[in-house]
Formats: sequence, C-alpha cells, structure tokens
Amino acid sequence: MPTIIEPSVTISGTVKVSLVRLGEGLNGDYDPNDPNDVELYRLDVLIDAALADHHSVPGEPADAYAVWFYPDGGSVCTAIPVTTDPDLTRDLLAGIAEQVAAALTSGGSVRRTVEAASWISPNRDNN
Repeated sequence: MPTIIEPSVTISGTVKVSLVRLGEGLNGDYDPNDPNDVELYRLDVLIDAALADHHSVPGEPADAYAVWFYPDGGSVCTAIPVTTDPDLTRDLLAGIAEQVAAALTSGGSVRRTVEAASWISPNRDNN
C-alpha cells in the first residue's frame, strides 16, 4: 500500500493533489544500493467528478458514482525527493493544486499542467 503524504491539498473543492511513495528513482525503480539514485515521489492529481466529461481519458466514461477521478495524464513521477521537508512538500503541493485549478478554470490542459509540475523541485525556483 502506498504511503500518502497528508494532508493532501484541496483547492476550491475541484482539485486534490497528493504525493505517493512508490519506490521510483532517477532512472525508473529506486535502487537503494546506488549512491547516485534518489527516491522520488509520484504526483497524483484528482479532480471533481462533476468535471469528468471534459478531462477524462478519451473513450473511457467517468464513473457516475465517483467523487474524485484521475484526469488523463493525472499521475507523474516528480523531481521531489521523499526526504523533502514536510512543510516544503505541503507548499509545493499547494502550488501545484493552484496551477491545476487555474487550468481547469481557464479551459487549459490539465495534462500539460501536470507534466510541467513533474519538474517542480525543492531545489530551484518554481515560479
């Protein structure tokens, strides 16, 4: 079972983001025996199921009983190490949630927004 960093961040009731520890590293699976490898979080983005028709995977109907669903491209490996300070992690998540919420509001691409968020790192300016 994956470990989820809490709290996940919910913005405006339409976006929920969380970081999940799945054993991913710089080159695929994290290798604890490789001193150059770093274990990284996976970003999961969910959006309110009421928005499913506009952002779902083509050809796959949204679950009529779901509250949250994964939009097309809503899960990516990040550049955020699992050792990142929890306060900084929450700040990064809040920023990602705001960007996804803005994409939803403006009619932008959630997939592209999530892909861009995969490059966010605690070690650089993410503005």
